[in-house]
Amino acid sequence: MNNFKKVGLTALAGSLAMFSVAQADLVLSGSTEATYTSKGTERTAGNPFGLSNDFSLTGTGEMDNGFTYTAFTNFAGQDMGTDSNYLSLDMGSIGKVTLDQASEAEGISTLGNFGNPSAYEEADHGVSTLDDKLDNNATGALGYSNTVSDISISIEYIPSVTTTASQAGGVSGAAVDGKASQYNFALKAAVPSVDGLTVAYGHHEGDSGVEGQSKDDGSTFGARYALGNATIGFQMTEQQSGVTNSAGYEGTMYGIAYNVNENLSVSYNVADMEKQNVGAANVTEESTGFSAAYTMGSASFRLSRNDANDVGGVTGVDAENTELSLSLAF
Repeated sequence: MNNFKKVGLTALAGSLAMFSVAQADLVLSGSTEATYTSKGTERTAGNPFGLSNDFSLTGTGEMDNGFTYTAFTNFAGQDMGTDSNYLSLDMGSIGKVTLDQASEAEGISTLGNFGNPSAYEEADHGVSTLDDKLDNNATGALGYSNTVSDISISIEYIPSVTTTASQAGGVSGAAVDGKASQYNFALKAAVPSVDGLTVAYGHHEGDSGVEGQSKDDGSTFGARYALGNATIGFQMTEQQSGVTNSAGYEGTMYGIAYNVNENLSVSYNVADMEKQNVGAANVTEESTGFSAAYTMGSASFRLSRNDANDVGGVTGVDAENTELSLSLAF
């Protein structure tokens, strides 16, 4: 967890959308990561060393009526460009509304790797070209979340999945008359009769963006069980394109993560994604991975070793990835 530096702001007078602000804070957090990556026999001439920085600004405030708001912006990579941002309004028991730009704060994206716990990276990291089909990094997405009868509900509507990030007052995306729009949701709940067991379900459906074609749709189901120092997970995903002659995908992921002590954790993960080809045999991309992480205060030393067969659903294409990482949080 990053250590935060907090800057207090004076209370704002006047009104903000009919409500005056009682107090506000601005938090700066960040980390830097250095890596050494080897692709084994596949690595041609190239430099295996990498370095990235990650900084986040989080502004929070509270209105006189008790509603709270959060404005978040993340800067990442070498050029420190804006990676994602969102604005959320938490209305207590009424729920929370979020305007999201690629942070995956709401909807089905929140279930990415839910059933695949890991100490550092999942099995497909650095080797797979077929992800779990849940992380769409949507921009211009409107989300809503709440908890009803101990069930966590997260809903997201995306007017255009082709949208790029847009500043206030701007528009983006090529969709017309609702083309390429999508809605999705995620449900999550602890199982009352089994301590430590949590289950989740998500679904998405949207226009393919191609005139005269059917809708895209997909779903996922997962379970995660915490038992002592171990966490075990399992998840299935399915994605079908509405575009004629496009491949469908079905994935199965599972893993176990174990905290050896308060500093050291290890994990083993498997991710299989079947590419359902049209007019040809289906091919399954199979990925396996081992990860370990050792934490000393704000420093984390991490290792992942992943292998994959039939990468991208292409028979005979293999990949391997070994990554050493040093992450420093501040």
